[in-house]
Amino acid sequence: VPVIGTNVGGIPELITNDETGILVPPENSAKLAQAINELLSDKEKAEKLATNGNTFVKNNMTWDVILPKYIQFYENLLKG
Repeated sequence: VPVIGTNVGGIPELITNDETGILVPPENSAKLAQAINELLSDKEKAEKLATNGNTFVKNNMTWDVILPKYIQFYENLLKG
C-alpha cells in the first residue's frame, strides 16, 4: 500500500518523498487531494512507492534490526 504523509515531526524520517511515499505540507488539503489522485491514476508509481516503502520498513524498522541497536545503546550507557 503506498503511503501519503504530512511533512511534520518524525514522518519525514520514515517517508522519503517520491521514493517510499509522498509527503505533503501540513494542513494543505489541496496537496493531499492531488497526491491521492496521483496515486489513483498512476498505478505504476503507486506500486513502486509501496514496494520501496515495504523494503524500507523490512530493512530498518523490524525488531530484528531495531532490538540490537537498543541493546547496544543500553550496554553503552552501562559502560559509560
